[in-house]
This record gives sequence, C-alpha cells and structure tokens, in this order.
Amino acid sequence: MPAPDLAHSLESILKFGSRVLPGLQSFTNILLEPPDRSTNWGALINSFLDVEKERGRALLNGLLFLVTRILLPNQIAHNRELLTTLYHEKRLTNVRLSLRYDMLRAWKKPIDVPGNATSTPSELPPADTPDFLPFVANIERPLRQGLIPDIIARLTTAPKDGYKTKTAEDKMKHHVTALDDMLLLRDEEVEGWPDLQFSVKLAGVIILWQQMRENNELLDDMRVHDWEALEGDEGAMWFVDV
Repeated sequence: MPAPDLAHSLESILKFGSRVLPGLQSFTNILLEPPDRSTNWGALINSFLDVEKERGRALLNGLLFLVTRILLPNQIAHNRELLTTLYHEKRLTNVRLSLRYDMLRAWKKPIDVPGNATSTPSELPPADTPDFLPFVANIERPLRQGLIPDIIARLTTAPKDGYKTKTAEDKMKHHVTALDDMLLLRDEEVEGWPDLQFSVKLAGVIILWQQMRENNELLDDMRVHDWEALEGDEGAMWFVDV
C-alpha cells in the first residue's frame, strides 16, 4: 500500500475540522494552507484558551492528537517512502540528509527500536477510515483516534519484500529522537499538563508537522528531477555535518 501523500493529510484535517470538532475550524483552516512561518501558534493557542475557557482545552487536546496520531505518522510514512526511493537510486547519499523525518530533532542514544527494518507490527482489526493507519477506537474519548502502541514499529518496518540492497536497509534504520515521544503521548499524560506546558507542546508538534510537510514537498520535487539538487557543492547544503 503506497504511503499517504499530502492530499491524504489535508483530507484528514478537513474531515476533523468540519465533522469531528467544528469548533476548531479557525485552526484547521490554517493547517489546510501552505505553512506560513510568521504564524504565531503559541499566541493563537493561548488566545483560544482565554476565550473558550470551559471547552477550549478539551477541543485543543483533540487537535494535538490529530497531529500526533494521524498527521505526523502520515508524513513520516511518506518521508520514508521517498527516502527508500532515494537510497535505491542514489546509493552513495549520506544518511544525514536534513530532509529526513528523524533529522528534525537530535538523535538520542541508539537503542533497539522494535520494528527497526525487520520486525512485523501487531495485527489490528481493519476499519473503514481514509487515514493511512487503522482507526483505533478510543472508548472514553470517542471523537479521538486512539493510541497505537506499536506505531513506531508500524512506520519503520521494512517493506514486505525488503530493501533492494543492504546499504539501503542500513540507511533506512530509524533514529530515535523526541519525535518518538510525541507519537507515543498518552491521553492521560496530555490532559495532566498545565495550560502553559500544553500550549508549548501543541505549538511544537504543529510546527514539526509543517516542517515535515515542506520537507516532503521538497523531496517529491527532487525525485521528479532525478535528485540533481542533492549533487555537487550546492547539494551539500542539504546534509548535516556530524
């Protein structure tokens, strides 16, 4: 199954803003547009919390989990699909490409991450959902996608037929960063945050998703042009020195 493209994520945002939590359309309308680096997400979130004193936090909790449980996973899957193509077609490409999903935060100490290139994620029942990942029922919070405990394994497992080369397999290994923590946030943990901490975290995950969205668009364009933008002295700008 092909990884979801941007249109897939935009469909999820549109559905969320129009049918699931219409009270958040002021946020989802911005997310549907190309990222604008001048957007002050912290100010928007704090203003919303001030105005919607009783239900504002509950609504924004839903937005945070839209990003961490649907939008970020979709973009990670698309990023890994593009990277797989890159490492197959340009085998000498350095792994420290700044456009990688796991280069947006500092690498943590290497650990054995379940699903890293070889393991198979646990089976979950299929569901009628337009999202790339299966819908997981959230009994206590029915308007919210449930946590998929093995989400990282699902996203980083090798393709069904494996990688074409050992080099590509090595380069596609997942590197643990703070992004992993975002994908595994629990409902109770987020709901226990004070508003200030919550505002910072929500703004952070939204900005991270927007960065990943832009990076995938760049990679898509590079792929169309046979990755020429990654070559020579000009291409060096896309790689991070150790």
